Amino acid sequence: MRMFRTIAAVAALVMAATMTSLVASPTHAAAPAKPKHNLSSVTAGNTPKANVFYAKGKIKTLKKKNVILQRANGRKGNYSKFKVQKTNAQGGFKFLFSGRPGQCFKVVAPPTPRNRSASKFVGCITRG
Repeated sequence: MRMFRTIAAVAALVMAATMTSLVASPTHAAAPAKPKHNLSSVTAGNTPKANVFYAKGKIKTLKKKNVILQRANGRKGNYSKFKVQKTNAQGGFKFLFSGRPGQCFKVVAPPTPRNRSASKFVGCITRG
């Protein structure tokens, strides 16, 4: 009976060692992280019309694709889709928009097969 317990214990140790090595070894290599879209050239400002603003810029990695302008009540509010526009052949875009004081806006470049999503804060409307 003592010999049977010894053999069972050795077999259990061998099984445990092989199972941990199978779980610990990765079966596939992790994919490298995709780079973000480059939104560095986004600018915003006032137009000559009263209460009409603009946001324009260029995204070289997003040509002839949709760009989203999102709106929220307050800078830390929940942003939701406000306007969608396609970029031109060079990746340029321009949004014209208006809103109430206290509303904030940001531009979002959605993810593509090569790039991750990226966003850039445009600004908030204030009384002035």
